[in-house]
Amino acid sequence: MHLALQSVIRYIRVSRYSGYNRQDIRLGGGMMTTISLSEAKDRLSKLVKETAETTEPFMISVHGRKEVVVISMVEYAGLMETIEILRDQTLVQKIQAGLQEAKKGQLVDFDSIKENV
Repeated sequence: MHLALQSVIRYIRVSRYSGYNRQDIRLGGGMMTTISLSEAKDRLSKLVKETAETTEPFMISVHGRKEVVVISMVEYAGLMETIEILRDQTLVQKIQAGLQEAKKGQLVDFDSIKENV
């Protein structure tokens, strides 16, 4: 299994079973708001709308334990795509090779690509 995928899985497992508080949970560089299940029930429509519009996740706690994360479909699709890419070692190697070429300045402009298609 690719190292980055292992890190993602490890982060999910640690997040699930550790007693993090709101300040400790970071996703995409931002803080994750934690709300209780009863509050989520009371505000479900608003929660769904806010999550979809801002793509900021919410964590829902049950009896003080962080149990569930609500994320937008955009964020979910991005996570699934990232996991699929990380599972494909050939693709990961091609991406890494492309990044190395870009660092060396070995770039091809878009017009050149269009001419060859």
